[in-house]
Amino acid sequence: MNRRTLLVGGAAATGTLALGAVGVLLTGPGSPNATLAAVHRKLDAVAAGGFVVPGAAPWSAGMVFTHLARSVAYSLDGYPVSKSAFFQRTAGAAALAVFAARGAMHHGTLDPIPGAPPLVEVTAEAGLAHLREVLAAFEASERPLAPHFAYGHLDKAAYTVAHALHVQDHLGPLEGV
Repeated sequence: MNRRTLLVGGAAATGTLALGAVGVLLTGPGSPNATLAAVHRKLDAVAAGGFVVPGAAPWSAGMVFTHLARSVAYSLDGYPVSKSAFFQRTAGAAALAVFAARGAMHHGTLDPIPGAPPLVEVTAEAGLAHLREVLAAFEASERPLAPHFAYGHLDKAAYTVAHALHVQDHLGPLEGV
């Protein structure tokens, strides 16, 4: 066996194991907060509290809601730029598995979605309304979902977890809402 065959085989095995771990973690009981019902409760609580979005500066609440809406919309229509398939199968899948296992995502909350246009200022009300519209479209959709730019191909259940944890990371813990 030559070195290249060994490296390619090892990478494929690592990717397969990472995907298997994601599948196990995302189909298990999971976090009760990693649901769209919890997201809607959180959005209701944020709206009732006057759109205070913790840790959002320099993004306004409207910009945070727009960023979250884009993430959900891109899961339906495709992300502008994606990481390599190798990254998605290895590091991306492993990251999502860790987030799902912890029931929380921790990422750079001021990092734009790769390839997305710059965020522009919108009112919190407009941003929240747009996010709710896109969430409704995601919930109603029965078509295949686009690969996530970092996590790769996800089914609806896995995307639901990813979106819920993404909202939680931007808007604060969903517990108690």
